[in-house]
Amino acid sequence: MSSRRDLLTLLSVSGNLAMLSGMSLVGPLRPLPLRPSRLLAFVAAAYNGVGYAVGMVASIARSKATAVEWGFPDDLNTFLVLTGTKTMNSLYGA
Repeated sequence: MSSRRDLLTLLSVSGNLAMLSGMSLVGPLRPLPLRPSRLLAFVAAAYNGVGYAVGMVASIARSKATAVEWGFPDDLNTFLVLTGTKTMNSLYGA
């Protein structure tokens, strides 16, 4: 189980790094030798989208594994509660 959790943690970190690189391209950062362009904006949006998706899925999977370890049932209801909570926290900016 720990190897799965390590993989999920690695996916979460890689998703956050993808979002960081995407956000760095939006401006772009002053040290980067890039000029703003439409293609750069599309690439930044793609990095942000993929990073967010990977981070969200890995985060929900880690929280579900922890909930099951703590004795909650491994069923659809547990998954729906965790998914709804995570989504609402993301949408409301918590």
